[in-house]
Amino acid sequence: MSRISSISEFLLQAGTRYMIFDMSRRITRWEDQSFLDFEHGLVAHPSPRQQQGWFAIVFANPQLNAQHYIWFVRLPLDEQGKLVLAARDQFLQLIVERLASTMDDDSADKSLPDNPYQFTPGQQQLADFNSISRKALHLPPSTHFQAVNDTFEQRNWQQWEQLALQGISDWVVFTEPAKRDALLGEVLTQLPDTLQAHILQSLENQVIGEPLSSSVANWIRLQQEPRKIATGLRALCGVSDTPAVEALLDELLHAPQGKEVDVLVVIAGRLWPALTDKATLSQYLANVAHASSDFELFRGLFSDLVQIPQLRDQILQVLRDPHKDEILNAAIGAVFSVRH
Repeated sequence: MSRISSISEFLLQAGTRYMIFDMSRRITRWEDQSFLDFEHGLVAHPSPRQQQGWFAIVFANPQLNAQHYIWFVRLPLDEQGKLVLAARDQFLQLIVERLASTMDDDSADKSLPDNPYQFTPGQQQLADFNSISRKALHLPPSTHFQAVNDTFEQRNWQQWEQLALQGISDWVVFTEPAKRDALLGEVLTQLPDTLQAHILQSLENQVIGEPLSSSVANWIRLQQEPRKIATGLRALCGVSDTPAVEALLDELLHAPQGKEVDVLVVIAGRLWPALTDKATLSQYLANVAHASSDFELFRGLFSDLVQIPQLRDQILQVLRDPHKDEILNAAIGAVFSVRH
């Protein structure tokens, strides 16, 4: 192979066809050019997590066989959210040295060697990714899909414990959205807790319709348990910038449940687009500041959110607000005293 300067170029020169999925906060497909621009440090990551970009790279060499390979890679970002090019170069060196000579070998293993940039997704995220990537590749769902589909068609939850997590994710991804949303709107409150949680978590990677999002929001309003509220909020991730979700978030942040750690963490991780409103963001940060006396939670969530380009300016405006909450002011001071 000739000199290469990006993961994209490595895959292209190896004769593969590939897809890039961002897995930082929810699973979304990235266009090839967007990933290439990111790799060359031309653009910031739009929604980083823990100052890293988390990706799944799916590739195959159609001239050899139909086998698809997956690399789960996390790449460090600088203070502006752009890729640390030295880390990219180190990862490139690793894959070129270990894999370049095997990429056109039908029988060779294409998995990544042990390295500091790989990661293993959690069980739920892996199941969701498998479903989303299979659909993107025009492959059928797993063999577990039918059992879940039959369960929902018959509305018989007695055997739900026999359903595979992969089948639940497949059902969310492969069922026609209007049909899925309508059925879930009718049966959401009937579902056993664990099945309900898996469904709500899988929905975070989908854009659900207004009727279902309203049903989920109303269900959230009836909950008292922070864990259930947090799980419900995840289902609204794909519509988090809509007025209905912003109104729900405003209600929560002014209620006792909006001061619970589980709820605050999922808002930062999944519903951050709803925090672009200055008043909502200010109230959210004040709640986080009040949530732990040592401000450790605030340090973690503040550091995470300030890395998101869409929120950075709004966060700085809150910092400069002379009328901000007294405890919030103390929490901000604690963050910057540690930094300096």
